[in-house]
Amino acid sequence: MIPLREIIEKFIDDNGQQLLHDLGRLVAIPSVAPVSPQPGPYPYLEPCAQALDYMLRRGSEIGLAGENIDYRCGVLSYGDGDESIAIAAHLDVVPAGDGWTGDPFSLRVEGDTLYGRGVNDNKGSAIMGLYLMKFLQENQIPLKHKIQLILGCDEETGMTDMPYYLSKKKAPAITLVPDGEFPICVGEKGLCEGEIISQSTSDDSPILSLKGGSASNMVPSSAVAVVRATGLPTPACGDITLCEKDGQTTITAAGVSAHASTPDAGDNAIGKLVDYLLDCALVEGYEKDVLETARDLSCTCYGEGFGVACADETFGKLTCICGTIKKDEQGQYAIGFNIRWPMAIQGDVLKSAIELCCGDIDAKLQLNLFDEPHYVDPEQPAVQALKRCYEQVTGEPCGHYVISGATYARYFPMGLTFGPMFHSDIEQMPAGHGSAHQPDEMLPLATLKKALAIYIDTIAALDGIL
Repeated sequence: MIPLREIIEKFIDDNGQQLLHDLGRLVAIPSVAPVSPQPGPYPYLEPCAQALDYMLRRGSEIGLAGENIDYRCGVLSYGDGDESIAIAAHLDVVPAGDGWTGDPFSLRVEGDTLYGRGVNDNKGSAIMGLYLMKFLQENQIPLKHKIQLILGCDEETGMTDMPYYLSKKKAPAITLVPDGEFPICVGEKGLCEGEIISQSTSDDSPILSLKGGSASNMVPSSAVAVVRATGLPTPACGDITLCEKDGQTTITAAGVSAHASTPDAGDNAIGKLVDYLLDCALVEGYEKDVLETARDLSCTCYGEGFGVACADETFGKLTCICGTIKKDEQGQYAIGFNIRWPMAIQGDVLKSAIELCCGDIDAKLQLNLFDEPHYVDPEQPAVQALKRCYEQVTGEPCGHYVISGATYARYFPMGLTFGPMFHSDIEQMPAGHGSAHQPDEMLPLATLKKALAIYIDTIAALDGIL
């Protein structure tokens, strides 16, 4: 009998060109999902529907069972066991953005490197999952579990697709999510994102406008206020500039952008601006209270502003940023925040602390996202099986890690992020290029093939122990 490893290697060699063709067809679809689901047959718009249709059609051609779940997501299945082992990948991508050296929606193969929007995040993984299923189907591998490839269409914006899937379908016994790095991610911090909406402030407020930041999950690099005043004191902070014109002063604060998961790598421009406004004593009463709340949230980054600073050995410190602020024409302030919390604090305690802060300034709380931390005990047999498979294929020791970000893994009881990238791949990328969400997004072809081999081995091993 030919060893399974040799069969896998021959399959990957024989299917290499067709795999690239399928990936190219998928990359060519600009499947950017909207901020929130839309009415009509395509909740994530037609390009996402086209990407899903393509994958379901290719699965059908291979001989797999397929189901379209209201164009929210789809699933391809092999086998008919009562319990399932799943791979969850997403077909939506972030917008292309600027700075590309080629067409972002045309797959480029340069040497051993693939370029295109989604090759890494996450269409390459979706195609890897498709070819894993193709291997099982062509070789009629006997398994006691049903093997599923779950294909989502809303990972990059609201992640409304996986909760919808789980409202319709039974959760798999284990779900592998190829949307990160090898070896094994066993946990993700809790996520809370929302806005504090103040009452209207005085009509005669000297602060005519105030705006900072563009996304609540990014440390803001700029913030600007226009005030009805001149002759303001020279800012002690060199990152604040003043420009007087027609009895008004435009105050601009500059900071350093960083992701909300690593706030200490940034420098919050909102904090600098609000601190200066308060030092100038331009407002009193209610508006001063609102600005003090904004300062508390933007001049700290570990939850001190809400009184929830905490940490644990697994996830480390809670992080909290004020990512946006805006004063509208009615004089209301909207303060956007993002919190990533460890298991050291319970979700209801965190929510109560946020509500208490809002109550202090008679403000409304609008929570757009509130997900509890996700953690799988690394001593679980399934995790140990993943470790063994990784070590057998790579010859390298396999550890585990946790993240402050979010993947589909958090929605599944036994969800684990597992590849497809290796840390060495990311270390070799040029600054500002190559990574997920960056221009010239890339994936080494050898990495994709290696990940496919690891996944085929892993599915067979998990089927034997679960």
